[in-house]
Amino acid sequence: MVLINPGSGPLPTATEETAAANIESFIADVCDSWHCGLVESRRRLDKDNGDSRYAWELELARPNGTHHTCEVQMFGVSLDYARGVTALTFAEPRNYVDDSSRM
Repeated sequence: MVLINPGSGPLPTATEETAAANIESFIADVCDSWHCGLVESRRRLDKDNGDSRYAWELELARPNGTHHTCEVQMFGVSLDYARGVTALTFAEPRNYVDDSSRM
């Protein structure tokens, strides 16, 4: 069996509306995990990469008062599908933060 970057392919059933709901969940998880706050979320149509992922630019306030900006390419399929069923199931699809997706 050969696996090359699982979860990175196009998603024919993806929608921008589902991606918008997913970005809200992503923001909540990031803010909770990293104890930061959302300053601004901007939809970036010009940064969509055309493979069923939709771009947002997030500005986050860190606890020390500094701000961090990142670009998120969020997938447009349901979170239930994206999270997989078991620990042995690769999460698919992958989302990208600042052009990087790590497993």
